[in-house]
Amino acid sequence: MAPLQTSHAVHLAKCNLLSIFNERDATKRKQAMAESYATEMQMYEPDKVITGHDEISSTAGALLDAHPDWNFAPAGEVFVNHQIVTLNWTFGPVKGGDVFLVGEEGKIEKLWVMIEGVTSVRL
Repeated sequence: MAPLQTSHAVHLAKCNLLSIFNERDATKRKQAMAESYATEMQMYEPDKVITGHDEISSTAGALLDAHPDWNFAPAGEVFVNHQIVTLNWTFGPVKGGDVFLVGEEGKIEKLWVMIEGVTSVRL
């Protein structure tokens, strides 16, 4: 498989963070998921694995509902290495990052959520 084009990696990172996890309208969120996520998408949170667009959309919606004054914002650059993409973010006072795997169809297949203080370890 050829390495992922940088422009596509940036598009997917922005879509995942801003059009999916920052989107409070469930219909718009699911439209963005159809564009960017594989059908059997899996999201790895620190305490569970969530599978499929419906479950991930519900998780994102519940998170946004629990924090109505918070928004996700990119924090730094998008990193790309072959099919792996990372982007750090903030959500209110919370810092974290996403690591995702892009499949052959050019869509995100797996997403790992990293959260400062939860999945981080000091050196």
